Amino acid sequence: MKELGEIQKILVIQLKHLGDVLLTTPVIDALASAFPGAKISILVNDGMEEMISGHPRLHEVLSLPPKIRDQSGSGRLSKEWKLVRDIRARRFDLAINLSRGDRGGWISVFSGARHRLGYKVASQEPSYKNWFYNIAVDQPVESIHEVEKNIRLLTGLGLSPEPSPLTYVVPEEVSEWADHELARLKDRPIVHVHPTSRWMFKCWDPCRMASVIEQLRSEGNAVVLTSGPFSDEIRHCQAILRHAKPDHQFLGNLSLKQLGALIRLARVFLGVDSAPMHIAAAVQTPTVALFGPTGAENWSPWHVPSIVLQKNCPCKEARAEKCDWRKDIVRACLAAVSVEEVLAAMRRMESTRA
Repeated sequence: MKELGEIQKILVIQLKHLGDVLLTTPVIDALASAFPGAKISILVNDGMEEMISGHPRLHEVLSLPPKIRDQSGSGRLSKEWKLVRDIRARRFDLAINLSRGDRGGWISVFSGARHRLGYKVASQEPSYKNWFYNIAVDQPVESIHEVEKNIRLLTGLGLSPEPSPLTYVVPEEVSEWADHELARLKDRPIVHVHPTSRWMFKCWDPCRMASVIEQLRSEGNAVVLTSGPFSDEIRHCQAILRHAKPDHQFLGNLSLKQLGALIRLARVFLGVDSAPMHIAAAVQTPTVALFGPTGAENWSPWHVPSIVLQKNCPCKEARAEKCDWRKDIVRACLAAVSVEEVLAAMRRMESTRA
């Protein structure tokens, strides 16, 4: 392997979802500290750029062409080959695949990077995938946070950094926009509620969330309600609005940077296992998070005061076999969380900002 000082260009590959991209930022920080003269680029899926743009230690953000995974035939091949040519032209010394998928592995190979780092495949996967990397690290056998799993991959480079907090950069003009939008609420503590995820099986009952919102308002808080842009998320929030009247609402009409600016103004964030929950952690807003059949030990708010509410049920260990996966029902583990438990957690978190 090249000496540390000889690594000049690094490609980090993270071809997963919004939250995964944000949880990559401690790796960027660790690489920047270990290779202070290197230029670090990251490759993400189209539409994920806002989660990491503006990071002070990144040289550039690259993205897959829009909708490339939905295409087939010569059109897709042409776009993928152009991407490969663009990546090869940058002459990366080191490629790191954090997404742990085939596409990221092939891009590592075709990047031309002399050093290709990734996790060894699990025992049930085809062993040929280990060929993608000439520096391969055994996957952790214990259940650890995704940030720690990303950082552990760097042991293949002889590094053992402590994971840093998440980094999420909000442009000044967006912060000014948020200040203006919520100016009339500044005389009260602001609570930000984002009750949805792109994956609707993570969402709590809308009537219970409405009860929480109304109680929070009766206790003197100003409540801001937001949702993502997808129709299921907006309908879920509309169901909440039939029973509650938040002080301000943005349903599907925010950029990710605007969402981060609003969350940063809140005393407490209330949400589910989702990208906005990770944004709240990145901007250091104390968080109450409701978890259903996903692992809080892997995805809980990182490096921020937080309370995770999660109940055990069979689906947590064997989701597909034990859960009813229809979109219009609340999972048993989430249904077991009471309004009173959420309110108690919110009051505890509010006290951390008093």
